[in-house]
Amino acid sequence: NSRDLLLGAALPREERRRIREVILSFPEVTSIYRLLTMRIGTKSALVTAEIHLIDGLNTDQIEQLLGRIEQAIRQQVSEATQIFLEAHPSEQPSEAGIERAGALG
Repeated sequence: NSRDLLLGAALPREERRRIREVILSFPEVTSIYRLLTMRIGTKSALVTAEIHLIDGLNTDQIEQLLGRIEQAIRQQVSEATQIFLEAHPSEQPSEAGIERAGALG
């Protein structure tokens, strides 16, 4: 569909769902607060995500985790050429934006 190719448009729902699934497949991730995507070229897209992580991870562990998540996103959605992940401490379920149980809706 030609709308999917418009620069600045969000990635299609299926691709956003795959990105959510990838992020939430990591046990260190407790929830996704915000996930935004934007097409920046005919075959490239920007992905930004604010994610909540379990407590107790040190800086090196967080850095390695974010690298693994980024690599996994690229494997599932090849158009995701620019990926920015922001890690936050875990929040209580009532405070998180997108919970594990409702993340795919």
